[in-house]
Amino acid sequence: MKSTTLTRRQITHAEWYRKNRSRVRAKANLRRAENPEKYREIVNRSSKKHRDANLAKNRKLRADLRAKALTALGGKCAFCGYDVDNRALQIDHINGGGSEELRHAKGTVYYRRVANNWDQGKYQLLCANCNVIKVDENQERRHRVT
Repeated sequence: MKSTTLTRRQITHAEWYRKNRSRVRAKANLRRAENPEKYREIVNRSSKKHRDANLAKNRKLRADLRAKALTALGGKCAFCGYDVDNRALQIDHINGGGSEELRHAKGTVYYRRVANNWDQGKYQLLCANCNVIKVDENQERRHRVT
């Protein structure tokens, strides 16, 4: 395990960077503007190199946030009480409008919003069956399911 103690040289460099950050960034932006192909290649190479690690990290973050959101909403279906398998539980908008919100809240933003109770009283937890029944009864879809 690596030590987290910083050396004097690292501290000095960090202080220097803090003081000269705008100048360093301006210089880097100038170099990028002079040779965009080179920097695009560097970014692509780095993205490819770290792709699997980033996907795994994002997958874990999303799963953790979803678990936290399910817990915040009670962990079971609000209609029938189903709680056997979390994969069958869905976050439902009580008054509809979920597809519109999902267009704007991409990735983990949606689960963060639910998990942190930013919009209390707006969401409920339903199993897949109860959610389909509710959507059909309330005619929340543009095209009715037959």
